[in-house]
Formats: sequence, C-alpha cells, structure tokens
Amino acid sequence: MSTVTRIVQFEATVPAGTAAANPLVTQCQLGPGTVEWVEIQVPPGPRGQMGLYVASSLQQIIPYRVGATPIWLTVDGAMLRYDLDGLPDSGDFQVVAYNTGNYPHTWWARFGVNDELGGPAPDASTAAPDLSVLNS
Repeated sequence: MSTVTRIVQFEATVPAGTAAANPLVTQCQLGPGTVEWVEIQVPPGPRGQMGLYVASSLQQIIPYRVGATPIWLTVDGAMLRYDLDGLPDSGDFQVVAYNTGNYPHTWWARFGVNDELGGPAPDASTAAPDLSVLNS
C-alpha cells in the first residue's frame, strides 16, 4: 500500500422515507490520484433503517456483489474502512443510500488519495484542509 497524500471527505444527510428503489446518490469526485482506501462513518441512530454502498462509475464495489441486486451496508454508530487494492479506481465514486426511517440520517465518506501515483495534485479548492492548525 502506498502513502496517502490527501484525505477527501464527503457527507450527506439521507432524508427520511428515501426508498431503496429510489436512493440518494452522492457524487464523490476526487480528481487525479490513486485512491488507497475509503472509510464510511455513520453516527448512532439509523438502527438498520439506513443502508448504503460505494460505487465507482455507478457500479457497486463496496460491498462486493454478484448480480443486479444491491447489497447494502447497514451501519449504526460505527466506522468501516476498506482498502481499494484491486478494485476499480476511476476517481469517479458515488455513495448510494436509502433511509426507510422517520428521521434523516447522515453519513461521512473519507477517501485516502495518493497524488504521486496518479499525476499532479489537484488545485487547493479540492485538496483536504490543513487541520494541523487546530492543534496550535
């Protein structure tokens, strides 16, 4: 596994009553680089009523599936991490989610990107912020 040079975070709140047949699709455009891993974090609350998966160019990659029926991750108060070694890496990712509950639920996705393997680093508007100043 290579060194990560930036971490890009995305988040979305899935409205209550979002059916699995018509899920919320959140684009996660990463630009040039090689994605080494992805983390999915969901705070406590969904209790099995929200499910999601990660796609690359609209094809489900996490969790892996065979056939046309989506396989959903149902996470509640946890963070999951997946290495992308050997998985498609187009830089064009989506997180697809449903929420059959009565309340909206939020998820976060963090992508660890190695800019050295995939070409030049993106401009500052898409790079992860420098959080080291918060410890000063």
